[in-house]
Amino acid sequence: MAGVVFSHPNPSVGTLNIRLAPTQVDWSYELNTTTQNTYAGQVVQLLSINFDKFTIMGQFGREGPWGRGIVNGRYLPRKVSDRADYRGGSGPYRVGLTQMTEYFRRYFAVASQGRDARAQGHFDEKPMRVTYQGALDIDVDDGIKDGDWLIYPVSFPSYRRSNEDFAPEWRVEGQVVEADSNIERVSMEAEINKLREAVGFTHFNPYSDPFAPTGVNPKTNLTPKRLEQLYKQARKDALENALERVDHYHTIIPEYTDEALEELLYYGSRKWDIAPGTSADQQDRQRNGDDQ
Repeated sequence: MAGVVFSHPNPSVGTLNIRLAPTQVDWSYELNTTTQNTYAGQVVQLLSINFDKFTIMGQFGREGPWGRGIVNGRYLPRKVSDRADYRGGSGPYRVGLTQMTEYFRRYFAVASQGRDARAQGHFDEKPMRVTYQGALDIDVDDGIKDGDWLIYPVSFPSYRRSNEDFAPEWRVEGQVVEADSNIERVSMEAEINKLREAVGFTHFNPYSDPFAPTGVNPKTNLTPKRLEQLYKQARKDALENALERVDHYHTIIPEYTDEALEELLYYGSRKWDIAPGTSADQQDRQRNGDDQ
C-alpha cells in the first residue's frame, strides 16, 4: 500500500495513492459522560467518545508538483496534457500536487452540484476513506502508526511551495464519520486513565485521608517499612469503622415502626410511583407493568 490512500466509492472519483507516509495526523474528540453526586463523592461515567475534526498532512518528494513518469529508465515530469490524470502513468512517482488537486476537485464536484466533463453524479453523500501507514507524528501513546478513517472533506486541500521548503507540503481537513477502531480504543483508555488519576485521596493528608494518623507529614519521605506500618493501621481503622457503622444500623432497624419502614420503602420506590399502603403483591405488579 502507498503511504496514504484516499478512496471514494463514486467511480468518477475513485482512488488516489500517495507514495510517502503522512508527516502529521491530528484529530479532536469529545467525551459523552454522565455525572451523579453521591454521599461518597461525585461519580463520573464515561459512556462513549465522539470524534470531530480530522487533519492529515504530508509532503511530496521526487514527484514534485507535477508528478513524474518513467521514460527509458529516466524519471521525467509529466506532459502538460497528462498532468491532471491521477490514475494513469507508471511508477511510484506518478502522483504529485497537480494530480492530488484534480482528485479532490472531482470529489467536491460529485459531492455538490456535480457533473462536468470528467466527473459524473451530484450530491453524493458517501464518505471518503483515508488509510495510511507509517505516519511520522501521531499523538497516540500506544505507538499506533497506521490508520483507517471515514471522513467528509470539508475544505479543498491546501498546499505550500516556497524556496525555503525542500518538498511541497499538502494538508487535508475533514469531518470524522467513523474513527479508526484502534485509535478510538487507545483514546478511550487514555481518558479513563486520566479519570483514574483524579480518583482517590492523598494518603496521610488529614484534609483528604479520613484515617490519616496524627503527627505524620504526607510530604515527608517515609521508609518502606514505616509506610507498611501506616497502611496496615489505616486498613485496621477502616475495618473497625465499617463494623461500627454496621452495628449501629443493626440497633436502629428494630426500632423502626411498620409505618416508618413502609415510608422508607415508598421513597426507595418513587421511580415506580408506588403509593404508601400498597401491598407487596401490588408493588410487584406495578413494577412489572401488570397493574394498570
